[in-house]
Amino acid sequence: MSALAISNAEENGYLVTTGRKTGLSREIEIWYVSDGSRIYVVSDHLNKDWIKNIRANSTVRFRIAGEWFDGSARFLEHGTDEDLAVRRIVSLKYHHKPFEELTDADQYPDWNRNGPIVGIDVE
Repeated sequence: MSALAISNAEENGYLVTTGRKTGLSREIEIWYVSDGSRIYVVSDHLNKDWIKNIRANSTVRFRIAGEWFDGSARFLEHGTDEDLAVRRIVSLKYHHKPFEELTDADQYPDWNRNGPIVGIDVE
């Protein structure tokens, strides 16, 4: 499957990182979005093991509906055009409303507004 065909239709994807201490593959189920050519995941904070693993080794794999994508992960700078565009996609996919309309009554509004975003540049 080409990078331009990355689906945004599934609820969850599966991120595989390399354990920073063990060197073993670590897989987690996670919400994701795609702009069609890249995959993005958002965390609620930087202290997650998968975040620490990516900081140690940016080579990752991501599975969507049985289709595997190899890529290199990078952290988006908060407030950039790319960061805000991804937050809008996340908001529409998981909150069903524009990012700018999120309130504290919505599920995970702070996570969506401020959580670190990891972009996966698919090879």
